[in-house]
Amino acid sequence: VKQPSMTSSASSPSSPSSPSSISSSSSKESSQQQKYLFTATSPHPESNSHSTNEMHIRSNFTQCLLSQYSFCVAGLGIGTAYALKKKRGFIPMVAGGVAGTISDLMYGYMIACKQESENIEPEKRRV
Repeated sequence: VKQPSMTSSASSPSSPSSPSSISSSSSKESSQQQKYLFTATSPHPESNSHSTNEMHIRSNFTQCLLSQYSFCVAGLGIGTAYALKKKRGFIPMVAGGVAGTISDLMYGYMIACKQESENIEPEKRRV
């Protein structure tokens, strides 16, 4: 079996249209794209401080909201007492837990975490 010779001008490394020169230029571009694609911060340093500050504000707000649990516990307790007294199954417990969770989120947003929610409002307007 005779192998074909590679004497065409497209396979020479010095020609601009050769696959090796194309792949080297595209690998440089793709490495730069991957650098910015997989980083959480933008390539501009002045915007990194804003995004870090925004992440900190949102983290504080989330922690404050998730630390509210009293209404959920009260809803579960009342739902459990009602379910045991009236022999209704687990539906009153689930309803009490859901109502309590919604109440906790509303209480947290409007009263307990009011300072954090006010800090996050200008961030929403700026984006």
